[in-house]
Amino acid sequence: MPQGLHSAKCEWGSLTLNEAMKMRYLRTLTAPALARRKLLRVGVGLFLCTWWGTALCSGYRAIWQVYGVEVSAPGGALRAGSTIRAGIVTSGRSHAHLNVALVQGAHAQVLASRYVASNRASKTDPRAHREALSVVLTSDVLARFHAGPARLRVEGLGSSQFLRVPPPTIREIPVQIAESGPNP
Repeated sequence: MPQGLHSAKCEWGSLTLNEAMKMRYLRTLTAPALARRKLLRVGVGLFLCTWWGTALCSGYRAIWQVYGVEVSAPGGALRAGSTIRAGIVTSGRSHAHLNVALVQGAHAQVLASRYVASNRASKTDPRAHREALSVVLTSDVLARFHAGPARLRVEGLGSSQFLRVPPPTIREIPVQIAESGPNP
């Protein structure tokens, strides 16, 4: 019975030629060459684990972009000269927008808007990004509303990532608009 190339007997017993060639190759490697090969495998493994960890965190930050918004207004009623403060905390992976609006019934007016930039290395920088905004109300703005209850609305809007625009993060607080007195 003729023996094929892959079933050849060699000096190591009944190994196939392919296995015999692997054994012969491994025996020719020196200890430093094996150490370099193992170091390369460990280095590549560490790099891939780090890269995958960063990619997973970056994906999470792309989906949940706006972590929170806050708004504060002075106690009592809103009058000319009152200061409204708003803040936003984002993931920093993409840009966002912060809008502050005064709402009374069906009438709403945007008082201020701010563009929130992303981090410089947005895909790999996991730090949260914080921005703040202050608005001083003028008599011209308050003249468009009547005295009584109203709401201050702050919206944090993320941007499109993975073909998905996240829903806005909204915070509202009730306020009172004071009656405007005569202008001096």
